[in-house]
Amino acid sequence: MEDEQSDECTPLVRPRIKNRPSPGLKLSKRARICYGLGGIPYQLTNTVLGFYINVFLLETAKVPPFYTSAIVLIGRVWDAITDPIIGFLVFRTKSTHRFGKLKPWMVFATLPAIASYICFFYTPDTTKSIYKFAWYLVCYCLFQTFLTFYQMPFATLTLCLTDNQTERDRATAYRMGSEVLGNLLGQLVMGLSLTLYQLKLGRGPILCRDINDTSTLPPEQAVIKSRGYLVGAGVLCCLFLICALCVIIGTKEVTSPKRQNKYKEPFWRAVVKVITFGPWLRHIAFLIPFVLAIQAMQGNFALYSLHTLGMRSYQPAIIVILISAFLMMPVWRKCVKRFGKKITLFLGMLPAVPLIVSWGLIPYGNVWVQYILALLMGSVIAVVQLVPWSMVPDVIDDFLLKKKCGYETIFYTFYIMIVKLVSGLCIGITTFVLGVVEFKPGVCQVTDEVRFTLRLLITCIPGCCIVIGLVFLYLYPITEEVRKQNQTILEIWRDAGDDKRRQTIKRCMDQRFRSKSIRTPTMTFR
Repeated sequence: MEDEQSDECTPLVRPRIKNRPSPGLKLSKRARICYGLGGIPYQLTNTVLGFYINVFLLETAKVPPFYTSAIVLIGRVWDAITDPIIGFLVFRTKSTHRFGKLKPWMVFATLPAIASYICFFYTPDTTKSIYKFAWYLVCYCLFQTFLTFYQMPFATLTLCLTDNQTERDRATAYRMGSEVLGNLLGQLVMGLSLTLYQLKLGRGPILCRDINDTSTLPPEQAVIKSRGYLVGAGVLCCLFLICALCVIIGTKEVTSPKRQNKYKEPFWRAVVKVITFGPWLRHIAFLIPFVLAIQAMQGNFALYSLHTLGMRSYQPAIIVILISAFLMMPVWRKCVKRFGKKITLFLGMLPAVPLIVSWGLIPYGNVWVQYILALLMGSVIAVVQLVPWSMVPDVIDDFLLKKKCGYETIFYTFYIMIVKLVSGLCIGITTFVLGVVEFKPGVCQVTDEVRFTLRLLITCIPGCCIVIGLVFLYLYPITEEVRKQNQTILEIWRDAGDDKRRQTIKRCMDQRFRSKSIRTPTMTFR
C-alpha cells in the first residue's frame, strides 16, 4: 500500500521521478540532441568513403583498377548480406532493464569500427598488389560490418525512445539535421587534412593529365597524401567516438507492453509478414525511385560540374549543397507538422523535376547557375532524408494494429538494406555507362560523347525516377488522418495494458475531485 501511495501523482503530491520513464514520455531537449548526435558517425565516415575511396586506392595506395573495383563491389555485396543477419541478431536479443536491448550492440561495435576505419586509410609497405587487395578488402568489410552493428540498433532506437509520435518526429528531425552536419564535417575534415599536407609538398595538386597519360601520383606526393588521409581518418574517428558516447549515455530505452515481442514465431515467418505488408510495400515503392534519383544526382554531380560545365573545382558547390540541406531541415519539419508527411514529401519532390531539367539546359561555362541549383538540390536531399525515414514508424504502428505484433528491427533492417542496395546499383549503372563511352578519370579534356552522357545521367535518370516515385507516393495509404487515428488507438492500448498507470490516473482524478473542496481563489495546495 505504501508503494502505491508513493507512486501517486495528484495536485497534493508532487510526481516522483523514476529511473525508468513512461513509454509516452515527452523527450527532453538533451535527449533529442544526444539522439541526433548518434546519427553523425554513419554519415561522417561513409561520406568520406563515398567521395575518396576510388581516388585513394588508385592514386595513393596504388591498387590496380581491377582490384579497386573488386574491393568496392565485394564490400557493397558483403554489406548488404550482413544487414539481415545483424538484424536477426538484434531481433533475438532480450532486453535488460539496465542496458536495454539495443545499446549493448552499439557499445560492442564502436571501438572495432573505429579501428578498422583507421586501418583502411593506412598504406601497407608492400609492392605486391594481391597483398594490398587483401588488406583493403578485409578492412573495408570489417568496417562495414561493425558500422552496421552500430547503425542497425541506432535506427531501431527511434521507436524505443518514446511512444509519442510527435516526439519521435522531433527526434528524427534532430537526427536528420545531425546527419547532414556529419556529411559537411566529413568533407571539411578530410579536405582540410589533405590540403594542409599538400602544402607541405610545396606545390599545388595535380588537376588533370593528358588524355594519353596513365601515370599516377609521384611517390613523394603519394606518401604525403597518405599521411593526410590517415590524419583525417583519425580526426573523424575521434568525432565518431564522441557522438557514439553521447547517444549511449544521453538516451534511455523504453518499451510499452504492446511492443514487447515474445518471439513466438520463427524469424522467417516474421520476415514474410513484414515484406508482404501492403503499406510497407507502397512505402518501398516510392522510396527506391527517390533514393535512385538522389544517388544519381550526387554521384554524377562532381563529374558533371568538372567536365560538362567546366568548373575548376566542385568542392565549394558540394559544401553549398550540404549547407542548404542542413538549413532546410527545420523548414521541412515545420511543413510536416502543418501539412502532414505525405503532402510535405510531394511539395519537396515536385520542384526537383524542373530543377534537374534545367541541368540539361545549362551551357558550358555558366558556373554561377550551378551554385543556385546546388541550393535547390540541398533542399531536395533534405526532404528525402527526413520524411521517408519518419514515415517508417507510421508503417510500424499500422502493422502493430493490424497484425497485433511489432517487428521494428526487421522493418529498419530492410529499410537500411534497400537504401544500400539501391545506392550500390546506382553506382554500378553509372560506372558501366561511363565505361561504355570510354571515360578516363584525370584527363584534361573529355569527348563530347562523355559530356552528353554525364548530362543524361544527372537529368533523365533522376527525372524519370522522381516521376515514378510521385505516382507510388500518391498510392501510399497512411495519410495524416490515418496516422492520428492509429496514434490514438495505440495510446488507448498503452493505457489499458499498463495497470499501474491506469490505477494511478484513477486515484489522481479522485484526489483532484476531493481537493476541489479545499481550493480557494487565492490559494492552492501543492
